[in-house]
Amino acid sequence: MQLAFQEFPAHAYLDKYYSYVGEENNAWLRAILEAAHTLDRAPERVAEVGGGPVIAPLLALCTVWRDAPRRVGFFDGAPQNLAEVRHWVDAAPQGFGYEAISNWLGQQTSSDITRVIELLRAATWEIEVWDVDQPGPEDWVGMCDVVSSHFFAESATDVPSKMVDYLRRTAALCRPGGLLVLSFMRRSAGYSVAGHDFPATSIDEHDLGGYLAQAGVELDDFAWSTVGVEDPPTRPGYDGMLFCRGRIRIGVAVR
Repeated sequence: MQLAFQEFPAHAYLDKYYSYVGEENNAWLRAILEAAHTLDRAPERVAEVGGGPVIAPLLALCTVWRDAPRRVGFFDGAPQNLAEVRHWVDAAPQGFGYEAISNWLGQQTSSDITRVIELLRAATWEIEVWDVDQPGPEDWVGMCDVVSSHFFAESATDVPSKMVDYLRRTAALCRPGGLLVLSFMRRSAGYSVAGHDFPATSIDEHDLGGYLAQAGVELDDFAWSTVGVEDPPTRPGYDGMLFCRGRIRIGVAVR
């Protein structure tokens, strides 16, 4: 992973993107809720890959299931991101609150969001640094019922072949038949957080299938959706968001 991410401003990123639910987060969270509804209960093992400091996707999944997986793997390349995740899991006072997202999820799903948060925090968490230029954690590869990865592969590099590698290694954590849930900045040329500039590889719904094929990822029950950028005059570095989900095809190993 690029050295720039060792200076990734984790808390500023959370404040910038996750302190409210606008059009983008509304569409993003709805896509995750729809993915969660394809399972009838909380699975045994869920992994979040390249999650930065953000636990919102896991919280969204669990509000649908009204339960939490037994094991949660949270993998990212930047220690400061993982520190934010630990703060949330430990209910530390310096942790990011997710009040706006939690309230929205509770309203949309009629779940007892306080209870869902308790259950998710009580799961067995493995919060580990993973440089995705390297193979995945051995005891997680091919073992996950759900793999969730959002705004990671395309936002970690401006080299398309590397993005494909990151997609491959992310999907490889899924067991055959497991659910893969992905989100991307759409047509991004790079983005900024708290004065720090970061790279990106442009991807949209027209080339998504080609990139997944290059990564060796074959999905059944495939679905995708998009949303436009909510505030174009701010020039956020992308023109919208792209969401997709599907089940890893049985008999086709992702390597």
